[in-house]
Amino acid sequence: MSQVRASLEVTIEGGDTHILSKRIATPRKLTAPRAAGDSVNYRDEILREIVSTERAYVDGLGILINHFLIPLRDEGCVTKEDIIHLFANVEVLVKVNQELLDGLERRTEEWDPNSCIGDFFLRLASFFKLYTVYCKNYELAVQTMVRCKENPHFAEFLQEREFTPEAKGLDLGAFLIMPIQRIPRYVLLLKDFLKYTPKRHPDYADINKALAEFQEVAVHVNDSMRRADEIKTIVEIQYKFGSQHTIVTPTRRFVKQGKLVKITSRFVKETLFYLFNDVLIYGYEVMGSYIFKGEIPMGTTWVRDLPNTELVRNSWQIVATKKTYTVFAADPDEKEGWMTAMNQVIDALVAKNPSLLEQRAVISMKTRGVMSWISESVGLTYAPKEFDPTYGTPHPSARTTPYNSGLPTPATQHGQPAESDESDPLLLMPSAGVGRGHPLFHSSASPPGECCTACVLM
Repeated sequence: MSQVRASLEVTIEGGDTHILSKRIATPRKLTAPRAAGDSVNYRDEILREIVSTERAYVDGLGILINHFLIPLRDEGCVTKEDIIHLFANVEVLVKVNQELLDGLERRTEEWDPNSCIGDFFLRLASFFKLYTVYCKNYELAVQTMVRCKENPHFAEFLQEREFTPEAKGLDLGAFLIMPIQRIPRYVLLLKDFLKYTPKRHPDYADINKALAEFQEVAVHVNDSMRRADEIKTIVEIQYKFGSQHTIVTPTRRFVKQGKLVKITSRFVKETLFYLFNDVLIYGYEVMGSYIFKGEIPMGTTWVRDLPNTELVRNSWQIVATKKTYTVFAADPDEKEGWMTAMNQVIDALVAKNPSLLEQRAVISMKTRGVMSWISESVGLTYAPKEFDPTYGTPHPSARTTPYNSGLPTPATQHGQPAESDESDPLLLMPSAGVGRGHPLFHSSASPPGECCTACVLM
């Protein structure tokens, strides 16, 4: 069989220079499997899987390069620096993997029970350290992709090429993560192959050594995979809110997400919360669309537990410098999970910068007429006291003036409370139930104006 051969010179860790040859060869087939239950048969089956998955992987890298990288480079709709950040050293990786694929196909052309592939994996194992370069760049690649999508030319480029038959129905992100996923796959396949290779087999020692080499690389890759999962979640959240707010940042880490009920001076509403290692972001889902509402810096925030009452349970407060948010969860476990996660984020930030403690807000008495309206409507008692933000206990200077002492109720229009900027911290002490069925409970599943008597998006 005729083959085209090319050379690839690569310098890897330690300064050593190696030559890889690249062949373009037609696929070869293994001999038919042996009887079921035979360890040799299992070994052959695993080898088939190694070869077939390697071929599919090399094809995927080819699509990434030929369908995305090269056309993008030719069109010039993003900078050269952005292209480097997006694709890193993938053009080097594909040559390494093409060499591996060619070698595996050569070895399987005349496969028999005594054939070996361990020496080949062992020879190439050092080249796979190049994957650590790609993995370290992956987070930057995702951030670059999100940022570049704000460029209409780049967005149009992706619209023309993603989810097409040429791209096998996948998007750019699906191809960028392929190298991250491949190294752990090698470890699993080599483990299985070693399991069904007898210790007396001439391939056993080399497979064992190659496995150790790939496991070493996998340690670095696994960290990148965990980060890749986090990035994927953050990117999905970014896509929900679109360009309303920048959520993807270089140092941001995802922690927790979920729905909580938020009590405001105008209504009670089911709210989406997204906790990261630096901020808490919240917004609403209305008829399939996501509305960004706010970002709370966690470094200057503290969390205060609220006691259960007969009708309102699982509530707590998020005390920020400009505003206090009162929320409640569906059950005690959910509340504990959220409060624990928030406190862990806060503790980590304060440990890095203790001066953040001095910037925390103190809950103080801000008596306003609007509180009369909401307290009567949902049975909340406004506690006009100051609290120590460190321990959540009454401050010595706390006052006990009644919440509506001598103050008029707010002006209303069509039965609705007057607008409030809510710029001051509030302390709401629940004493009555608020939930589905309550006239002030807004359901995100219902159209605005049809589900509650105070349905105002804020």
